[in-house]
Amino acid sequence: AIVDGVTSLMSFFYGQPHSALRTVERGAGLLGGAAHFYRCYTCKDGKEVSVGAIEPQFYAELLQRADAPEHLREAQMN
Repeated sequence: AIVDGVTSLMSFFYGQPHSALRTVERGAGLLGGAAHFYRCYTCKDGKEVSVGAIEPQFYAELLQRADAPEHLREAQMN
């Protein structure tokens, strides 16, 4: 069942052309660390936190809790 599920999920990535979404370059691409709303950050105490707010409702929640400026809501993909 796991192999069937992974195969199904991988079809999305293989169907995408090499672009900002799909790339093999580390630190690039939407899911590879280039997006400010989907990566790991080092905190002041030296520990790390991962952020994964891809969906608009979760991104809005992230901005609200971080007390970020409202104009960033429309600039998620910039």
